[in-house]
Amino acid sequence: MDGRHQSLVAASEAVRLRLSRTGRAPVARTISTPLLLKGLEFDHVLIPDASHYARQKSAAAKSFYVAISRARHSLTISSKTPILEFPLPNL
Repeated sequence: MDGRHQSLVAASEAVRLRLSRTGRAPVARTISTPLLLKGLEFDHVLIPDASHYARQKSAAAKSFYVAISRARHSLTISSKTPILEFPLPNL
């Protein structure tokens, strides 16, 4: 992870903590990873590259589920392919 990405992650974590402590709604637009937004909900969610989740090495399906379950009113998913296939988990 480069320094710019680390600072973005740190800023997102700080916003998430502040919002969860105050009970305030997030700002109009939030860009983040699903795990940093876990526990929060938004009126509208846009996932710009859903195929990204299928390429992840670990917990891909879980991370995708967290991303799609943040939406209250609308969910827009964009992907290069119409079907996403996730690897079977190791049980």
